[in-house]
Amino acid sequence: MGSPHKGVAMSNELTPARSVFDELHWDPEYRAELEHSFLAEKVALEVAAYRARHGLTQAELAARLSMKKSAITRLEAAEHEPSMTMLQRLAVGLGVRFEISVAPGNSEATVGEVA
Repeated sequence: MGSPHKGVAMSNELTPARSVFDELHWDPEYRAELEHSFLAEKVALEVAAYRARHGLTQAELAARLSMKKSAITRLEAAEHEPSMTMLQRLAVGLGVRFEISVAPGNSEATVGEVA
């Protein structure tokens, strides 16, 4: 009986996550995807964290922002990069501040609630 994973070497040993990260870190394709998805993932985490802090469901948050629940689901899944219009809508509706810094090889995004 053959392996169900054709072309994939199977091992009973697990590779430490740090080793996988170190290997991928130098892969140009991986780095490009990481930089491309960085903002979407940061916004996704912050939207989900906001909901958790305020005890809201996705439907309740969507209603608060005059959006469809499916839009919140996509935001939290980081399915696409949020537009500047979406970031503005989130900032106003949630009372949060987005700070984004973009430079070659170094992108940062911070989100904080407005006092």
